[in-house]
Amino acid sequence: MISTKNLPTHFELNLLESQLYFSFEARFIVMKNTNSYIRVVYVPFFVFFKKRFNSFYFSNLLRTSFLEEFNCFQRLLKNLTSSFNKIIRKKLILKGLGLRIRYHKVSKTLKLKLGFSHLILIAVPKTVKIFKSKSSLLLESYNPTSIGNFATFLREFRYPNSYTGKGIWFKNEVIKLKPVKKT
Repeated sequence: MISTKNLPTHFELNLLESQLYFSFEARFIVMKNTNSYIRVVYVPFFVFFKKRFNSFYFSNLLRTSFLEEFNCFQRLLKNLTSSFNKIIRKKLILKGLGLRIRYHKVSKTLKLKLGFSHLILIAVPKTVKIFKSKSSLLLESYNPTSIGNFATFLREFRYPNSYTGKGIWFKNEVIKLKPVKKT
């Protein structure tokens, strides 16, 4: 059990430090950055919030209970605002003969040729931008969860072989390959 003595009962979020635009709609905080990317956060029922000058003030209505939840909400909100303007990049590398990727910018689809008897067509999420070179794929987004989910979704189609290393790798990934059986 966590002690609730040192958990905060209020915190302030300064708007001058971040380049975000905030608005409130019912119990939701709508954040919008300079690139018109929107993130919505639900404010729990035990949190009171109001705008003061250039900052938002959040306090816990139920001081004795929900302190741990309030602390969790505080960390969530600060993490979201700090990572909101940062571009997250993931690089996928294709290793092996016959592995090809084609990207159609107009339809935002990927055509994967991964050594199977058929092509794999994948729709790219709106929040993810793709830059392609011959044997690598660079994914960019402001949303860390969407880019991580999409990168692992792509990798599941051709996970690296544990003997030959053929497949889709993350950049700087280290996988120890098994030795080939000697006869």
